Amino acid sequence: MNANDGVRGGRIVERPPGQADGAAPLATVAVLSGHAEVMNWVASVLQADVQVRLQQWRSGGQSRTVDDIVHEVAADDVHVLCIGDDVPLELAFAVASLIDRSQAQIGVILLAAPWPEIWRGALRAGVRDVVDPSGGDGELQPTLLRALERAARLRELRAAAAPAAAPTGKVIVVLSAKGGSGKTMVATNLAAVLARIVPGSVALVDLDVQFGDSASALGLVPEHTIAQLALVPDIDSTTLKVFLTPHEPSGAFVLCGANSPEEGDYITDKHAARVVELLMRDFACVVVDTPAGIEERTLAALDYATDAVLVSTMDVASIRNLGKEIYALDRVGLLPANRHFVLNRADARVGIDLADVRAALRMEIDAAVPSSRSVPLSMNQGRPLAMDDPSSPAARELVRLAHRFVPEPGRDDAPSGDANGTHPRPESTTWFRRKGR
Repeated sequence: MNANDGVRGGRIVERPPGQADGAAPLATVAVLSGHAEVMNWVASVLQADVQVRLQQWRSGGQSRTVDDIVHEVAADDVHVLCIGDDVPLELAFAVASLIDRSQAQIGVILLAAPWPEIWRGALRAGVRDVVDPSGGDGELQPTLLRALERAARLRELRAAAAPAAAPTGKVIVVLSAKGGSGKTMVATNLAAVLARIVPGSVALVDLDVQFGDSASALGLVPEHTIAQLALVPDIDSTTLKVFLTPHEPSGAFVLCGANSPEEGDYITDKHAARVVELLMRDFACVVVDTPAGIEERTLAALDYATDAVLVSTMDVASIRNLGKEIYALDRVGLLPANRHFVLNRADARVGIDLADVRAALRMEIDAAVPSSRSVPLSMNQGRPLAMDDPSSPAARELVRLAHRFVPEPGRDDAPSGDANGTHPRPESTTWFRRKGR
């Protein structure tokens, strides 16, 4: 490493000759390799206004994960990724494939002997070009310049794209202060019912990024997740739709949670805000499942919320904590005026009645979901109860909740509240009283 080089974020950075300290490079090329010599070769054939960075594919003697490598590439705002010939082909193709799916504006060049089987694997993975390391500068330089020109052209096209239309859809954020209250059950059933009413116009976002299970509750095995989307440096509407998983039984589209808690760390409040903002432009209803309590990604979603669904169970801790959450969000002005209270396991005989709950939260109960063995059974089987057993009392309450947002077919209105923002006493409380409570 010479006097013009530097180290950033633990990676060697080559500053090409002629580029002054502090000068902003016009483009960045990342070299995935375990050898600085590969980076030096790439840097030697490029212009002074191109910055070259070395990114190691191993750490502590072990191969790094594909997600970690791609996340680092995205964070560095890389234009072209050059994969060295020392990187195992399986890892090289996996990295190229994820970049092709999530960051198509980045060109990937593979340094390898151009054997037919390597070319076939490279094409399937989305590699733009394969360069023989023995070919010298005469082959590497024009390949890199073509890739840089393509990256610059794609960025210009994105910058010149017409601004998106103003948001128009409902954003329904499902909240609970305590885990195990049935929040995901409510969110997934709500999305499924709404999607049957307005086909193709409902999206569900799992913002419980570390331990969310909306995908399993809907029986989905997603190819893409919100963690992979977070690797995209500039998320637009078209890119976002690629990451949605269709739930074919209902017609809803789902942005599924991360596969692991570590991947969940990739997702920031800015990612959450951008996702909700884009979805509400293209979908009539966006349902957002959130983690228990209050955290930054939830607050970001609430910035766009038109409605909040508040979920509690019939226990003192759940009710008291929900009251604290409502108070805290009201103090900062983030809880929307349209609020819908769902009491889960509402028929539990635990020494609390509906009057106590209403008094504690100063809210009417908009859906009282009774205890039922079919609820956890449907969650375990990945089939929303409102679709799997629509005649059950619990499913009827969930369907009634959905019709607060979208009118039932043949009706001109939905029970969304009077002019004062209060709700008429729902039929669910009458059902509860008929049970002798």
